[in-house]
Amino acid sequence: MALTNILFIDDDYFGRKYPLPINMERKNMLSTIEMAQATKMRDFLGSCLYEHIEDAFLNQTLTADEQTLMGYLQYLMVFYAAQDMVDFIRIDNTLGGGLDRDQIMQSNSEKADVLERICSDFIIATDAIEAIGKADDCTDKFEEHDTTSSSGVYYPYNYTSGATDCDNDGFWKFYPAP
Repeated sequence: MALTNILFIDDDYFGRKYPLPINMERKNMLSTIEMAQATKMRDFLGSCLYEHIEDAFLNQTLTADEQTLMGYLQYLMVFYAAQDMVDFIRIDNTLGGGLDRDQIMQSNSEKADVLERICSDFIIATDAIEAIGKADDCTDKFEEHDTTSSSGVYYPYNYTSGATDCDNDGFWKFYPAP
């Protein structure tokens, strides 16, 4: 059994969303994407929700809410894969205004944290998706992640509980699709 049955993104999608400052061979990019999806994405979603989304994506049976979630997850996959790709390449200090590898890794990590929060909020706000991730017979359940990130950006408490700093229009309820 493979760890992944279908990739959520490919090298073309990655290249359109992330300015990797070096050319990588396609096979290396795809294997890095697969590794990031099999480990980081599965860890984030929990096995039950991951396998459900992967199967629905493979069979083209995603519901409208799952399609919205997949848009967020694909963008999150870009940063998961970028974190791993940066580990494998040497960064020329003349690229990116002199950023070094550690700065790029920190920036990718912060962006992934923000996207995880967006995905997490969407999952817990969508009853059908949350039910799959937290099903009683699931041993590796989806767990809501922290509402703060290492970047120091403040995220209001979960709007679905009613305790929020946001206005009554529910700002956190309406993320733009990636």
